[in-house]
Amino acid sequence: MEELLNITGESLSKFLTRWYGDPDLPISANPEAANMPRPLRLWHEATSQWSTPVATFNHPLSPSELEIEDEKLVFWVENQGCWTWSTNIDGDDPIVFDRQPGSDPEPWTPTGETLSEFLLHATVFEAIIGSPNQMHAENVNEEILSQIISEFRPLPLPHWRWPSADVRILVGTGLLAQVSDSLITVPNDTTRRFDVSVAAPAPELLTPLANIANVPWKRYTAIEPQESSWDDLPDFLR
Repeated sequence: MEELLNITGESLSKFLTRWYGDPDLPISANPEAANMPRPLRLWHEATSQWSTPVATFNHPLSPSELEIEDEKLVFWVENQGCWTWSTNIDGDDPIVFDRQPGSDPEPWTPTGETLSEFLLHATVFEAIIGSPNQMHAENVNEEILSQIISEFRPLPLPHWRWPSADVRILVGTGLLAQVSDSLITVPNDTTRRFDVSVAAPAPELLTPLANIANVPWKRYTAIEPQESSWDDLPDFLR
C-alpha cells in the first residue's frame, strides 16, 4: 500500500479504492459544506462515492452539526462522545487539535497532523475497525509480535493520544495492523507484551498470518458499536 507509505494528495482516493473497490456512487456535493475547510469538504466528497460506510466507529460531524468551541471547529467525534477533534477555521490545511470534552474540558492539544493528514489517518483507522476480515491476538511477546509484523512498516503519521499514546498503525502488503501495549498483566512477569489486530479487505490475505505458530488469534467481524458491548471490543479500544 504505497499510497500510505508515501503520502500525496491522491493517497486517500487510492486507499479507498484499494480497500473498498471502485467507487459505486456519484460524488455527492453538499452545498452546506461550502464553508468547511477545503480538506474536510474534499474528504466528504471523496468518501461519498462509496456505498460502504467509510466511518463506522468514530464519525465526522455533518455540515449542519459543526460547532465552534474555543475558536476551533469541531468536526470529528469519538463514538461515545468521549473525545473530539477540531481544527482552525482558516488556512489551506490547518492543524488538528484534540481533547476530552466535558463541563470543564482540557485545552485543545495539537495532534501534529494537518487536517488532510488526520482525515487519511482516521480513514485508515476506520478501515481496520470496520473490516469484516480481522484477527486479534492479545498478550503476545516481542518475539511473536516481530513475526507477525515482520513485513509491515509504520504509517508515517504522528501517533494519536486516543485511544492511548502507545497505539500505532502499521502498513503491510494489502494488510493493516494496529499494535498497542497489552492491558493483560501476569503476576511476577515483567516481559513487555502486546495486543495486535490485523485487518484485510479480503479474508484470503490473512491466511499467511493465520499460519504463524503459537499466535492466539481470535477472529473478529466488523465492529458495530451501537450493537456491541464494551467487553466485546478489542482491548486497545476499551
